This record gives sequence, C-alpha cells and structure tokens, in this order.
Amino acid sequence: MLGRLRTTLSYANVTATFALLVALGGTSYAATQIATKDIKNEAVTGRKIADDAITGVKVKNGSLLAKDFARGQLPVGAPGTPGTPGNPGKDGIGKATAVFSPANNDTYDPLRKKGFVGAGPTLANGGTEGVWCLTVDPALGIDLATVAPIITLEGSTSDNPAGAGREAYVAYFRKDNTVRGCAANQLAVQTFGVSPEGTLDVNTGVGFSIVIP
Repeated sequence: MLGRLRTTLSYANVTATFALLVALGGTSYAATQIATKDIKNEAVTGRKIADDAITGVKVKNGSLLAKDFARGQLPVGAPGTPGTPGNPGKDGIGKATAVFSPANNDTYDPLRKKGFVGAGPTLANGGTEGVWCLTVDPALGIDLATVAPIITLEGSTSDNPAGAGREAYVAYFRKDNTVRGCAANQLAVQTFGVSPEGTLDVNTGVGFSIVIP
C-alpha cells in the first residue's frame, strides 16, 4: 500500500495539494479578519443592508437628531414658560368717531359715538352754509390743526325740502373752521346736495360718519 502511494507521488501532486490547503486556509483567515478600516467609505449602501438588520442596541446613544425621525414619532415636550405680556392695544378704531343723522333730531348715534362732546353737532350761522360744528373731547389731546378726519356719507332725510330731487350728496371737512362759524376747538363739516344739473346746493339733511385716526 505504502509502496503503491510512493509510486504515485510526484512533485506536481504535492505542490497542487499544498496550494489547495493554503488557499482554503487563507480564505477562512481573511473572512474573520475584516475590520472597519478595511471597508471603503460609502461602500456599504442602504440596499446592501437587510431590513431590521440595524437595531437600537447598535445605534450610538445621542447620535440621532430630531430630523432623523418621521413626524409624530417623537413625544411632545412639556409647554414652555409663557412669554411677557405685550402692551395694551389701542381702544378701537380711531381716537374719536361719530355717526350723525339729521333725521334723528340732529344728534349723534349714541351707540357709535366716541370722543365727541354733546348730543350732536351744531349748525353754524343758522345753517346758511350747511356747516356743522363738532366739538372734540379736549381730554383726548388731539391737535385739531393737524388732524385729517375721514368723512363718509351716512344718508339723508327724504322730507328735507332742500334734498328733494337731488342726484347725490356731499359731506367734507373744512379746515377753515373759524371762518365758517365754528370755534377753534371744533371741527367743521359742510354738507351739500348735488342737483341733476351738477350744481351744489347747501343741504343740512345729509347724514355723515366721521373718524379721527
């Protein structure tokens, strides 16, 4: 038996067998000795990682950020400390407002009046120029020489003879209040009716709203 084995041995057989053993042993060695430094950066992609292969114990504590989680996965934190309250806002629109209707006995609407004194405005010079004098509450500290009131039409009386047959009405602010018969501490508003021919006629039956910003 031994003699027969000797007759079949040759240099080529021995060399091939040794190479096979080295190859097999070397592969096993290499497979068990791959370290992190042996893997090229970005060589392992997401597709090469099996589902559920990375678990919580393999994630370094504190390495994840809030943006790494989907919306609703993180618990809501406790409410923060309330901020400092802001400054109080202004009391409504405008420093002074009023709605005037001649149909209501020449008085202001009591529910829509703020900052004006008296039950209503007064007619200057007996109403010959259609100028109404409005007294502003002096406690407001408004400089009447610099104000720019906003005046809009509120309506007119249908039983006012001067308003009959009129196409439109006009109410506007007069800066020359003292010239028009009002006092220095009053605002002057003049009202007109517009005839079908386009002429302006004094009309004291025009209602208006006024706002001092």
